[in-house]
This record gives sequence, C-alpha cells and structure tokens, in this order.
Amino acid sequence: MPVKSIFSTDTFIEIDNGSTQIKVDYADLAGDGIGAKAEDLKKKIQEFFDTRFLKTDLATDHPDTDVNPDKPWYFWGQSDGIVHETDVAQNDHLIERGVQVVNVTFADSKYVVSIDHIWGE
Repeated sequence: MPVKSIFSTDTFIEIDNGSTQIKVDYADLAGDGIGAKAEDLKKKIQEFFDTRFLKTDLATDHPDTDVNPDKPWYFWGQSDGIVHETDVAQNDHLIERGVQVVNVTFADSKYVVSIDHIWGE
C-alpha cells in the first residue's frame, strides 16, 4: 500500500494512501504520557496499513491455509497484526504488510512517524 501523504498538526495526524484516509486525534490516544500515546498511535497506523484475511474466509484450496508464508510482508498473525509466538493457533489471520511503521516519536508538539516500505520478492 503506497503512502501518498502524512500530515501532522498539534492536535491530529492524517494519513492518505491514495484511496483511503485515516485521521487520529491525539486526544483519543490511549495511555498515560507521550511514550504510551506514541505506541498507541503506532499500533493504529500499522492496523490501517495492514490487510488482514481471516483464515476461515480463505478458499479451502488457498495455498497458505496449511503453510506459513513467513515473509516480512506476508505472514500469519492475530487480528491486531501481532504474531503469537507460543500459541500459533491464535494466529488466525493472514496478514499482508506492505508498509512497516518503524517508529513514532513526539517532537515540536507533533507526532513524527517513520515508515519503511516492505517489498516482496
């Protein structure tokens, strides 16, 4: 998913991928303190970029229902994009991740988002 623009003010951040936008008001972020709010914002932005497919919604002959593609951009995880390492049965979503949110920091009264595009083979 390409990133067309990221716009940040002292009250909200808006991200546009060309077809969809997300706007997050800083007042709606969970957590106490700037660090916790930055982590919540990072999670919300990553969820926006990820595409998730519930395993039971995939066709029965889909090649990845029996194997883990285990690629940085294509992997099994939970609905929130987190991979459960010890109980893999909880990883019931096939996740396609073309953009990785690397870091979210707070500077000059704004949150600053660092992202990387993840390219497939």
